[in-house]
Amino acid sequence: MVAAYDVDPARVAFDPLRLRVIRHRGHENPLAAPVYHPHRDTWYSHPRALIAWWIPLDDLAEDETFVFYPDRFAAPVDNDSEIFDYDDWVRDGWELKIGWQKLGTDARFPRSAPGVDGGRAIGFSCRTGENLVFSGAQFHATLPQATGRTRYSLDFRIVDLEDHGAGLGAPNVDNRSRGSALCDYVKPR
Repeated sequence: MVAAYDVDPARVAFDPLRLRVIRHRGHENPLAAPVYHPHRDTWYSHPRALIAWWIPLDDLAEDETFVFYPDRFAAPVDNDSEIFDYDDWVRDGWELKIGWQKLGTDARFPRSAPGVDGGRAIGFSCRTGENLVFSGAQFHATLPQATGRTRYSLDFRIVDLEDHGAGLGAPNVDNRSRGSALCDYVKPR
């Protein structure tokens, strides 16, 4: 799939594919609150060269997806990313790194300060199987939805190892997380 986008798979490390589920009225579950916090993926100790890949498994209207805040791409957002330490995140096992799914977890999820002005919110609709590819430094948020349907998508992340090694990537304007998720990416042979 990445080769179809002119990316050399031999240069790329992958954060494994995962199925994402956004339930109807899921935003009302306090345990799921972190899913809806506006954030940058880089606040979770991902490299600046991170590219996020999102593939919907159903046709989705604009109010069933998420929004980007393009005015904040290269502008800092008040946030608490310093609370995130990747080694703590995976301390009890890599498979638990989506901590809100583990009851009793003490996982800490970085987020923008409550009420922060993200600027323009750009949403989108999509068709089944379309590929949305974006920088992990893009400020974005999952939309709460009460459509009566559950949203399913496939998500994964890639990092071009040569770009990462050369210090290339999106601007790092406000990330203070610690550690590196790259150690658990699947790397080419």
